Amino acid sequence: MKRLLVILRAVILLAGCGAKSGDSKAAEQEESRAMVEMAHRYINGTMVTQDMNKAEELLHKAAEQEDTIAMFEYGKLLQESGRDGLIYINAAAEKNNNDALMFLLDMAQKNGDDKMVYKYAKELHINGNHTGTKIMADCYLHGSGIKRDKGLAKDLYREAAAAGNEDAAKTLKEL
Repeated sequence: MKRLLVILRAVILLAGCGAKSGDSKAAEQEESRAMVEMAHRYINGTMVTQDMNKAEELLHKAAEQEDTIAMFEYGKLLQESGRDGLIYINAAAEKNNNDALMFLLDMAQKNGDDKMVYKYAKELHINGNHTGTKIMADCYLHGSGIKRDKGLAKDLYREAAAAGNEDAAKTLKEL
């Protein structure tokens, strides 16, 4: 029932029937979340006919309202279609969107850019993401992108393991 109300609210807001105060940040955020929700429906063909163009249009509008989820997803959609979406992904990462940071971290790993891997892992760690903490520990253990520090690496592995990261717990046992 709650899901249905969210969908109904999204449809009303997108149809322009919803009341929105011109200066209301909350209303803008609510509208951008509704656009992201509708974009997902268009991408997946859930309760609407699948339409990637409409999905892209909605994500772009929400991204322009600085919704970090929309920024990341719009940028990723552009990347997947062979266009440059990194400006949106970077903007989302600058606003601490963990999905965008992880995307950029993965890209840096694929490109062998250890300094950027460390940078994004550190940002994820600061945001409380245990995968970022584990990767940051890897950087310290191997001296990748940062000076090697086995003691700090162990501390970070402990922290990540305590947060539920099984890979960190396994690495910690091996040290």
